[in-house]
Amino acid sequence: MKFKPLSEQEMQQARNNLSPGPAQFEVLAAEEQRSKSGNDMIKLQLKVWDKNGNQGIVYDYLMAISQMQWKLKHFCEATEKDHLFTGGLIKAEDCLGQAGECQLQLQKDKAGEYGDQIKVKDYGNESFPKAKGEAEGPQAEAEQDVPF
Repeated sequence: MKFKPLSEQEMQQARNNLSPGPAQFEVLAAEEQRSKSGNDMIKLQLKVWDKNGNQGIVYDYLMAISQMQWKLKHFCEATEKDHLFTGGLIKAEDCLGQAGECQLQLQKDKAGEYGDQIKVKDYGNESFPKAKGEAEGPQAEAEQDVPF
């Protein structure tokens, strides 16, 4: 294999070229898998364009367990496939080629194993209306108790 060796700085820029915040996505690949805990999930390979026009590949996982259904619901809403969520069945092939908006976040590597990574925080535009009392993920409940 022939390649042009990059400097450490060039490799870091290539690895972290996406910025946190609003982004556009397209599903390039989707595969039904089981999590380590034995739960059904869909692994997504997303082509993502951030707010600065940079593009990259991000992997995400859709799960139907109660703690993660918010993300599955928001994915269906962002891709205008609400009927799949309300019908209670979504397959990997339903996700292929779908596109929409998402929110990216930087996940810090606290263990120092893999480096910081850009992840999908949620699907849809942050200004999407939420149903009254609808949690926006695992942090939403804790944030509702903040006294300011």
